[in-house]
Amino acid sequence: MQYEEIIEVDPKDILIGENIRTDVVLDDEFVASIKNHGVITPVTTYRLAEGEHAGRLELVWGQRRTLGAIKAGRATIPALVAKNRAEAEKTAKADRIIKQLVENDKRAGVNEADRAAAFEQLHLLGLSEKTIAKKVSTTQAQVEVALTVRADATATKALSEHPLTLDQAAALTEFSDDEEAVSRLIEAATEGGFDHVAHKERLHRVEREAVAARAADLAEQGVRVLDSEAHYAPETAELYELLDGDGKVFTEDSHAECEGHGAQIIHLREERTMLRWMCADWRMHGHQHRNERVTGPMTEEEKHERRELVATNKAWAAAEEVRREWLRTFLTRKTAPKDAAQHILRTTLASNYYVGKAVRDNNQLLAVLLGHDKPLSHGQSPILEAAEKATPARAQVLALGVVLAAVEAGLDRHSWRNPTREAADHLRALAGWATSWPTSSGSSPSTRSRTDRADGVRRRLPPVR
Repeated sequence: MQYEEIIEVDPKDILIGENIRTDVVLDDEFVASIKNHGVITPVTTYRLAEGEHAGRLELVWGQRRTLGAIKAGRATIPALVAKNRAEAEKTAKADRIIKQLVENDKRAGVNEADRAAAFEQLHLLGLSEKTIAKKVSTTQAQVEVALTVRADATATKALSEHPLTLDQAAALTEFSDDEEAVSRLIEAATEGGFDHVAHKERLHRVEREAVAARAADLAEQGVRVLDSEAHYAPETAELYELLDGDGKVFTEDSHAECEGHGAQIIHLREERTMLRWMCADWRMHGHQHRNERVTGPMTEEEKHERRELVATNKAWAAAEEVRREWLRTFLTRKTAPKDAAQHILRTTLASNYYVGKAVRDNNQLLAVLLGHDKPLSHGQSPILEAAEKATPARAQVLALGVVLAAVEAGLDRHSWRNPTREAADHLRALAGWATSWPTSSGSSPSTRSRTDRADGVRRRLPPVR
């Protein structure tokens, strides 16, 4: 930007236009310095060409210095005045925002909400995501995430009110229509485990949508839909348990005319569901139980235990997906953690059943985690070529992957019910590495993201037995 003059101007006469900072800090030390020494570095302005403020100076950058001078009671401050060209005004706005971002990142820092707002302003001024990223030294992906957040009112509000990262705020856009899910995610962002909770919410949403779609189909067919509590009621029984007047087991068709006929929708995975055909009151409708038993109602404690079992099984499934996604990234490392050799030796000796089984199965899970198709249990391993070409450091990563994938493949939803020392050792090792390992670029991830990853792999950590 070219300047036509440098002048002394009353700071109160300078118009402060759009500024990305919403939390300007004017500490006593800063104001005292300006009061005693004045503004040493000139603020930058340009003269408005038209409108009600034509001829007045508008600030380009230097907001904190200008406000500090006003608070300090300075009569004038030095100001650089840019040449007044019509096209320069648009350029000046973009330049001002970029300078503010760059300068403040090196000083007091710009919060994530202000950063997202700045990216949006630059985009509205015609700058592409790629150009914005280049000018403010960030990635295009981060700019795109910020614009996604700004396009969603719920995410934008949450970002300004809570200590979220841009990526976490972007995840909220998936749940803008679900206040409870948003609240749970904001809580997880504060307490840890955000990735795990977000994945769990996604699974829960898929389940709700799948069940709702199946319920709509049943309603259209005139079939009564029984709720999830129906299975606990003593008056309700599945059709395979009931006999008709001739002593035959009921089928869906033979029971269809009964007034108690209905179905409970069971979610399996993703969009898949199954139906549990039932009679809502088999005694009232004159059916016989094939076991000739009369069951009493479940106690509240039994119902609570059952619900806990179902909820924990779902939590384990969500944690497993998050954990294995983390392993995919972890196994792209060029070097292994310092304690990798000890973990390989300890696991091989203590968990030889898991390791042996994985080897016999041709390390199927490891192959998938490394990006290969699942191999057959016989034939050449798709990992062999990578192992032969690997540096010694990378080979140790692959060796670590062999034992990690072996134990991981042996874990399932029963692992939290019947915890073993091998499972606990495996999950604790992952949690430790998730807290400390650097990103692929070599820079350390933020404390919050490290904590989230560690909490995601630590979920359902079984106690050592």
